[in-house]
Amino acid sequence: MKTKLFSMFNRILSGLLVILGFSACHANDETEPCEYGSPTVDYHIMGRVTDASGAPIKGIRVTVKGVEPYTEALPPELAKKAVVFTDNNGSYSTEDISTGGIGTRLRVVMEDVDGPDNGGEFAKDSVKVTEMERKQVRKRSNWYLGEFELKADKMLKKNHSH
Repeated sequence: MKTKLFSMFNRILSGLLVILGFSACHANDETEPCEYGSPTVDYHIMGRVTDASGAPIKGIRVTVKGVEPYTEALPPELAKKAVVFTDNNGSYSTEDISTGGIGTRLRVVMEDVDGPDNGGEFAKDSVKVTEMERKQVRKRSNWYLGEFELKADKMLKKNHSH
């Protein structure tokens, strides 16, 4: 009796699983596209670096990095686009940086690499992407989250440790 009951329970359970499995395989409609991969977003990062008096600082290395230690080093194809230097006006602008899944975990690091040249020695500083002024310039489409211009102006303090 116990074996018959167990067998019948297994058949009912198997039937339910078959019905549930087929109901999960419905035809795709336009409101729910079938996509694979991970979301991507494009960033164009720009800004201006100044000293405490508001004067522009030329020659500051501006590097886009990850926030967490495991994402700090960007993939090689992004890393070459992610390092720029400020011009005579203290302005910088990166090429478009396309990220997949790490977009909001980026930061921009400003670092004086020329020593006392160009106005003195300045302390390293950074700005997280989430703290930047953001303007969407291309709308999202499915997995593509869009293109954004990010503005990160920064005032660097003199480095008094030297």
